[in-house]
Amino acid sequence: MELCGQTTLSQYCRSRPLRRLGDSEAFKVFYPLLQAVQYLHSQGIAHRDIKLTNVLVDNHGGIKLIDFGFADSTSRILRAG
Repeated sequence: MELCGQTTLSQYCRSRPLRRLGDSEAFKVFYPLLQAVQYLHSQGIAHRDIKLTNVLVDNHGGIKLIDFGFADSTSRILRAG
């Protein structure tokens, strides 16, 4: 398992000026998050619990999506819907 930062995106945002990310900083977080979701969907997985506390930020500004407790197969979700 990879070593992840212990700071959640929620904690990280609270530590920033005005408790928010600037545009360029938000892009550095949001784009990799979208790539992670796109990869999960390509593998037939839906995370189903993406929120600030389920995204970790490392010391270099990289992000990791965590807590797959509600994750499910997208084919199963589509059949149930």
